[in-house]
Amino acid sequence: MYYVLFNPKSGNVKEKSLLRLEKYFKKRNLNYKMLNYLDYSFEDIDVLTEKDFLVLAGGDGTINHFLSEEKRDKIKAKILLYKAGSGNDFAREHKGFLVDITEELKKAPYYLINDNKHYFINGVGMGIDAAVCDAVNLHKDGSYFKTAVNIFKTFKPYVLKIIVDGKEYIYNDVFFFVAMNGKYIGGGMKIAPEANRNDDILEIYIIKAKSYKKIIPVFPLIYLGLHKIARSNVVHLRGKNIKVSLSEKQMMQADGEVVHDLSNIEIHSN
Repeated sequence: MYYVLFNPKSGNVKEKSLLRLEKYFKKRNLNYKMLNYLDYSFEDIDVLTEKDFLVLAGGDGTINHFLSEEKRDKIKAKILLYKAGSGNDFAREHKGFLVDITEELKKAPYYLINDNKHYFINGVGMGIDAAVCDAVNLHKDGSYFKTAVNIFKTFKPYVLKIIVDGKEYIYNDVFFFVAMNGKYIGGGMKIAPEANRNDDILEIYIIKAKSYKKIIPVFPLIYLGLHKIARSNVVHLRGKNIKVSLSEKQMMQADGEVVHDLSNIEIHSN
């Protein structure tokens, strides 16, 4: 039996995508049930067995919300992803109509805010990338790149103190930093081309400059995964345990989901 978890009020989950999924099931005579993400309870999926499949129909936000499910570790069914959202940075690294992501979710990294653990699947960032995510979330038809260029003009860079596996670094004039489990952010920006979801290493990228005008040319390089050639503006670190302190509060994004007003955070591989 296939249980499809979807959000009917999400503008990103297109009706045509869900109809395509239902057509897939019907053509193969597969039993399925649609579960409304807004009013389902854990009891609806707690009864699933090893022979069942739980399908997450959506994008990065859908996976991120599911990771916050307290009792998800108790789910016995295999967990599949069906690409139906607009934010599909996770899906870019996976091919197939229905992708088994059971094991990847078990190994998801996490971050700590006030000792509360929160999991993520792609990456965590603080600074202008989070501000852009926030703006794009408010205006769903907005382009990440165009929105970023506009926000750059008024963004105030910060001082970043970051401790990676016990070693401390300090950087000035930081526009944003990310700790990546996957390769992509922002709808296809290849910020961490070296990222490997099968290891326990997080790829850290710090983007810095004296002026926003020196950052804007770096963005097209990020889409191609070539930004490391801008050595004066890009720092690359790697590690498992990360502690971050910022000179002033910033927005933070995890898989595109935004948290406001943070200056300290811990990030850990799992």
